[in-house]
Amino acid sequence: MAGAFVLLLAITIGYQALYCYGSLGGDWTGLFYSGDLMARPPELASGFEFHDSRGYDGQQYRVLAHDPLNRKGYWKYLDDARFRSRRILIPAAAALLGAGSRGAVDFWFVAIVDVSLALGGLCFVLLADDVCPRLATIVIYSAIPAVVASTDRMVLDGPSLAAFLAAWLFLRQKRWGALWAVLACAPLVRESGILLNAGVALVFLHRRDVRGALTAGATALPTLAWWWGGALHTAASGAGVLLSIPLVPQIMRAFHLEQRPVAAWQNVVFQATDLAASLCLLAAFGLVAAKLWRGLRQNAMDDDVLLVLPSAVLAAFASGAEIVAEPYSFARVDSVLLAWAGLTLLAEGRRLAAYTYLPACGSGLLLFRVLPLWQFLWMVGQAGRK
Repeated sequence: MAGAFVLLLAITIGYQALYCYGSLGGDWTGLFYSGDLMARPPELASGFEFHDSRGYDGQQYRVLAHDPLNRKGYWKYLDDARFRSRRILIPAAAALLGAGSRGAVDFWFVAIVDVSLALGGLCFVLLADDVCPRLATIVIYSAIPAVVASTDRMVLDGPSLAAFLAAWLFLRQKRWGALWAVLACAPLVRESGILLNAGVALVFLHRRDVRGALTAGATALPTLAWWWGGALHTAASGAGVLLSIPLVPQIMRAFHLEQRPVAAWQNVVFQATDLAASLCLLAAFGLVAAKLWRGLRQNAMDDDVLLVLPSAVLAAFASGAEIVAEPYSFARVDSVLLAWAGLTLLAEGRRLAAYTYLPACGSGLLLFRVLPLWQFLWMVGQAGRK
């Protein structure tokens, strides 16, 4: 499996190198996608900026990594300090490993995200090992929206997905120590990770293992303590606007595709990928509902369904206007559900559906990868002619 891990890591770093040297002038801080319309601490002012842009979520976690305990007062630069600070684990780890050096903290943040994506891919491969060739599994995993977005914008959805896949694998393998460790970390990577604790607790309750369920719940105590401490020192979060009436925006999105200020043929391509992602997400909800109904009728509920059920419920509600509006938000926040659906299709032997499902989910994000790759190849071609 070492070869699979190395290949997964090489795919991530290889694309980042193409992106940074082809589009960002070799500045790897561009992976944080900082916009010049957002204020930044003076310490971070020299990093790459996207012109006339408010940037993206990765810039928030970069600020947090350079001041995880708010000792420098950097939390005032966060768009929602209470909300962002809940996702402390990776920024704090980068701060610790970087030992106060600006360049080192940035390096370790990217390195931790990349390694976590590779480890998540390794878990994905092991979960599908009996039903899919490894190389095909690696390609499918690399197309999951959260993996794509975390690779080039340093968002935390990819590491959060990796935690879900690791917990799923350890639960199957009955590796309890590793499972408890993942459950302790998952909600500190991304607050939605606490639903993984809930899913594992449901599995143990279904098995009538009260001790296991209580342990799954107890692993969330460090997270709750951190959240409580953050709530004492930050203003109320505005993250509630990210929620909505369940499923309605997801369904309506398939009928009201966004018009972008690009050429007509490009708009058609973007709309086609948006529609594909919308239909794939709705199919995932349908798959969960069908398996849940079958399990209830036959009194034989699968552990896999119970594990993903809390995350599926959140996915149904997590469709506020800000999320639904653009492809880097839409689908990536629901990648736990999408990955579960893809692996379920593989387990059921529906290989053709599985081979197309996850790439279709991430096709809108993958389009954004074409441009930097093309720019890099053009640059190499120009250099070869000189």
